[in-house]
Amino acid sequence: MTFPLHSLPNDAILNVIRNMEIYDQIAYSICSKTSERNVINQKLKVNSICLELFKEIAISVGLPDYKLFFNIIHPHPIIRCHRYNFDENRMELMWKTRAIGVRNIISHLCKVLNHPEIDEMLLSSSSINQINTRISMELIRELVQRKAIKILEVRILPQSKARNALQILRFSSILRLQSIPFERQEHWKWKKILAQNLEILSFKSPRHATIDDLLLANSEEISTTHDYFTVKQLNRFLKMWIIGASRRLKHFFIRITGSLTDDLFEALRGIQFERVPIDCDEVYRSRSSNYPAREIRIRGEIRIQRHDGTKAVVVLKNGYFSMISSS
Repeated sequence: MTFPLHSLPNDAILNVIRNMEIYDQIAYSICSKTSERNVINQKLKVNSICLELFKEIAISVGLPDYKLFFNIIHPHPIIRCHRYNFDENRMELMWKTRAIGVRNIISHLCKVLNHPEIDEMLLSSSSINQINTRISMELIRELVQRKAIKILEVRILPQSKARNALQILRFSSILRLQSIPFERQEHWKWKKILAQNLEILSFKSPRHATIDDLLLANSEEISTTHDYFTVKQLNRFLKMWIIGASRRLKHFFIRITGSLTDDLFEALRGIQFERVPIDCDEVYRSRSSNYPAREIRIRGEIRIQRHDGTKAVVVLKNGYFSMISSS
């Protein structure tokens, strides 16, 4: 049964909207400025809004029991809304429309869902030789419209696209990179990123990264699994940390190369340290680069102390070094 919704009194209209499923509320909000305002007044809440640019533009909206996916194969103007039910493990098409432009969909969702920022954005391509050139940097700029992005992940992209993305997007908490996209003559641009007060900075390929770069970083957590630093460089890093460098750093994880990869005492040359007792119940907290906060029990490890009293446990094992600070 259908009826002309807008012929009802305003209170009745709002009551009907209130009883709609959220995907129908979103569809209704696209119809006009009045319908958009009516949905905004419902003060809807969602868990997350995420954007993925891969072979197509995909936007996901997280809800307690299911997710909504909005898919656009650019430059085709059709937006499709699917519902993915967690329990049934099933994707269902709810509606499709041309009534709103691709460049306005993120802004519209953030507005009607009372969610002012993008929780996570993934920039990727299926392979270096198969870039979807239809998704341009200009489209990305217009799609995001200067909204803050909590988590930005840049995977396999041409260096020029990755550089442009880092310069036009506003990421606020976590940055994950496949590699550092800046050339040596553009190193000052990389330093500007390092200076940001991020929660987590992680990258796989070093590409021009140095120990000095890591000392400049203001991130709470730094990790790189495909990087290579020598034990001598690590020793310098620890000495600089002790006298006050990288004050915000809480968790540091890198790969070490050379013949002394498992000699922690070589990395601690000239540094005062103590061994944590085996029966110690001390617990440090670490987020790691891809997981929520977790507790790490420290037993029998090496502990060092900064001049301001901050303590950290350090581990060098199987070519990997980690430092977990108590701050």
